[in-house]
Amino acid sequence: MNIGIECYFITFVTYLRRKILIDSNAEIVTNSILFGQDKNWYRLYSFVVMPEHVHIVIGLNDRKTISQVLHSLKSYSAHEINKTMERNGLVWQSGSYIEQLDDIRFVEEKSLYIEKNPIREGLIEIIDDYRFCSAYYRDRMDYEDWR
Repeated sequence: MNIGIECYFITFVTYLRRKILIDSNAEIVTNSILFGQDKNWYRLYSFVVMPEHVHIVIGLNDRKTISQVLHSLKSYSAHEINKTMERNGLVWQSGSYIEQLDDIRFVEEKSLYIEKNPIREGLIEIIDDYRFCSAYYRDRMDYEDWR
């Protein structure tokens, strides 16, 4: 079933896949993602911030292109992470994996995959316990678009 909005599954990784997205750095990325939702840059369906990568499923509206969304998320979070780490340098690998999702089934599949990522990686046992994931913020997700 078509969802009626441009949806994307996006993955971006830290520079050299360094595991720097923990604690305050993971919180910076999480807050950046939620900020974009608050500013209505996109509809947020799911996300997870892992120690060396980020997955997001979003639906675009007319406010920003996918390139603008990624630039905003990556540039702001990189700046803040560098401040926190008291350094200058690359935070993100260049480029991102972007897959357009044209069916509700794919949005649901990717969202489930994303939310199980911390369990698969052994970071937690109960998904609702991982505060850098959409499952922790379930009441904020834009599920009404497709559920």
